[in-house]
Amino acid sequence: MESIVTYHATAVSPKAIQKRAEESYANGFFCCEAVMDVIRSDFQVDVPESVIAMSSAMSIGAGRAGCMCGALNGAILALGMFFGRTTQAGPKDPKVNAVMALSKELHDWFRDANAKHAVCCRVLTKGFEMSEGEHKKQCIAFTGLCAGKLAEILCRELGVKNLDDEPIQGLEKPFLPPARQSEAGREKRTAPSTAGPRSGACRHVRARERVASPRTQGMRLRRYCGALSPRAEGARRASGWGRSIREGNPWAGWRPV
Repeated sequence: MESIVTYHATAVSPKAIQKRAEESYANGFFCCEAVMDVIRSDFQVDVPESVIAMSSAMSIGAGRAGCMCGALNGAILALGMFFGRTTQAGPKDPKVNAVMALSKELHDWFRDANAKHAVCCRVLTKGFEMSEGEHKKQCIAFTGLCAGKLAEILCRELGVKNLDDEPIQGLEKPFLPPARQSEAGREKRTAPSTAGPRSGACRHVRARERVASPRTQGMRLRRYCGALSPRAEGARRASGWGRSIREGNPWAGWRPV
């Protein structure tokens, strides 16, 4: 394919690019920035250093959104830098469809090569402590994978000599969160209860919590006794029974009529 940018490299080693991309990440770039950094330098592309900045916002799945892996985002952005279009030629334009096919090739390869069959950042990093330990090792490895595979594709499409005898290999097994984190969570879920048998005092407390309010008690008594006669109603008022209900004891001051 014809490149829209000028480059001067005539031979490159994708495996060397893979290693340099890993080092670029470890030295302070995010994954997407590291990919753009080494592709620009190793292929000797005549573009300003500011192209690295174009990829900065794609870090950690598009600004910590957890979407597509930043390393893959950076590699796809670099493909567009070489083979993208600048004219409004519509969806059937052979040029744009060709670069989209390369993008899908890279996407599908990385999905399988990372040993997790996923490209979503939140899936790839689930269970890890961000930017620490195994998570950082995984991101460094993913950065190298995307940069190395991108270099192979560019060599093939640009006619640049590939100095390696063997292709970039995917991971044999996936990176996993530290076992201590999983074990701690499992122990927390399966820990036996230290609470003893419920005492009689606890039962009494629960019984008191279920006592109805004075207003509810009064309503229940009315439903049970039915309507009072005028004489009984007068006696009730004289005894202060209704007032006692409001004060919290429905039986205080009550006497039969």
